[in-house]
Amino acid sequence: DTSSELLVAATVASAADHVCKVLTKKGRMLEKKAVKGPPSERQRGLKDSLECLWLARAQQPPDTSEVQRKVLDEAIEGVADRLRRMQQDDVAKEELANGDRMFQDGQHAAAVKFYDKAEKADPKGERSDAYLMYSNRGGGLFEL
Repeated sequence: DTSSELLVAATVASAADHVCKVLTKKGRMLEKKAVKGPPSERQRGLKDSLECLWLARAQQPPDTSEVQRKVLDEAIEGVADRLRRMQQDDVAKEELANGDRMFQDGQHAAAVKFYDKAEKADPKGERSDAYLMYSNRGGGLFEL
């Protein structure tokens, strides 16, 4: 019954390949949907996308080509990077707001510490309001 075992193995491999493709497609669709809506929804969409792509990677049959594996790995890295940047952006916004509150309350040393934390969350200053982080910290240092 070797032929029936081979047929079962081929069917299982075909099913795994199909599942992998479906999960990859779903993950990419979720990633595209994650560009709209409030930040919390976008983050959830990216997390769902990442989960689908990880499942797709786990379902890849052993005979998957290196090119296909590389494409999926690059997709996973891209979504993970977008999610990481989004989370860092949220931290930077929060620390900047905390620094602003401390500055307004006259607690300039504490404000400078929050601005430092905001810079650590966005070390390259890629946010559109990154200049505020630097100028407000400078103002806090001036007031010390």
